[in-house]
Amino acid sequence: MRIRKWANATLRAAWQRSAAVNLIVTRRCDLTCSYCTAYGKSADLSPQDWIKIARRIAHRFSIFTVSGGEPLLYKGLPEVINALSELGIAGLCTNARTLSESHLQAMQGLDYLNFSIDHSGDSDASLKSAYGKLPLMAEYARRRSFELRGTAVITSRNVNSIIGVAHELARYHIPLNLQLVQRPGPLNAFDTPEKVAGLKALQDELLALKRSGMAIDEPDDYIAGFVPFVEGRAAVHCMAGKAYLAIDSDGRLLPCQDTPAVGAPLHHDTTDIESALRTLPQAVPDQCRCWWNCYHRNAAWVQNPFAFVTRSLLDRQTRVTNK
Repeated sequence: MRIRKWANATLRAAWQRSAAVNLIVTRRCDLTCSYCTAYGKSADLSPQDWIKIARRIAHRFSIFTVSGGEPLLYKGLPEVINALSELGIAGLCTNARTLSESHLQAMQGLDYLNFSIDHSGDSDASLKSAYGKLPLMAEYARRRSFELRGTAVITSRNVNSIIGVAHELARYHIPLNLQLVQRPGPLNAFDTPEKVAGLKALQDELLALKRSGMAIDEPDDYIAGFVPFVEGRAAVHCMAGKAYLAIDSDGRLLPCQDTPAVGAPLHHDTTDIESALRTLPQAVPDQCRCWWNCYHRNAAWVQNPFAFVTRSLLDRQTRVTNK
């Protein structure tokens, strides 16, 4: 039963004080979203290299997320996912554009799937593809009891479509995961009073929907922080590289996927992993322009990991019961 597997993995993670590790198997992507820094040229490792890395760090991490770029472009994805599942929890973050039934059949070890469903104005195909995959993903999640979430990245260009995304996900009993664009640039920034007012209206409506019982993952204080953050009244002291970190497509460590890689590749036998992990937090900027929800989750995690695990497992059991 997956709830037992989640309990074992998260309790191990709490004991190890290590929340999760993100494996960026490729930087290649079939989209070019203007706010994203996670795609580009990529010299991908082999599945065997990724499995070797995972085994080398499994004493410190028991929750693994495979992402990109777009990980569905990585040919060895099922092999990596299934191997990670034997070490702990195996998750996948994807834009779902090319997700197929054959992918889901091959990834028997998949424990959770997080897919992008926001519409940033960059690609109508992104929106249509994600929506078109909802029945397939929902059916497989129900049949195989893996977790399923849809992620919407909020920008000034899609702020009016987020509520529609939330309602569409609710039709399939899929929780909504929210992110506020990290490096907005001129296209996506909330840089006028009118745009900030639009964000404030969305913020209030999301909080109301959450109070009404809609499955929105984020805590109230995260959603309520949208406007203070874009107005410069809220700041983040990032903990990336501590409880949470990432590994780039060439095997090098990153505090998170939006920071430069450091050190030597972890699949090299000569790499001192423990030393690399200890020095990684030094690569985090003192002040990140970031309102990713991982900051808020990791803040609660670091404060009391066992309480965080207990709440997470109760929420997970509730979602399973309500399916």
